[in-house]
Amino acid sequence: MSSRPLKLMAILAHPDDESLGTGGILAKSKSEGVEVSLVTATRGQSGRFLHHRSGPEHPGPERLGVIREAELRAAAT
Repeated sequence: MSSRPLKLMAILAHPDDESLGTGGILAKSKSEGVEVSLVTATRGQSGRFLHHRSGPEHPGPERLGVIREAELRAAAT
């Protein structure tokens, strides 16, 4: 058997797909020492922005992409 560490790359359409569809497998793999990488086709800039009634207005596509990317990075750590 190879002594190289295992690697797993998940290719997804949008940020948050890693949590909704494959989160358990990704977390388990990472906890077992597998190097996990996430790639998304978009930054999520066209997605919905759900907020509480007292929350902010929709930030616009560019800012929303930045927010979604930050959420993805946080979820991956």
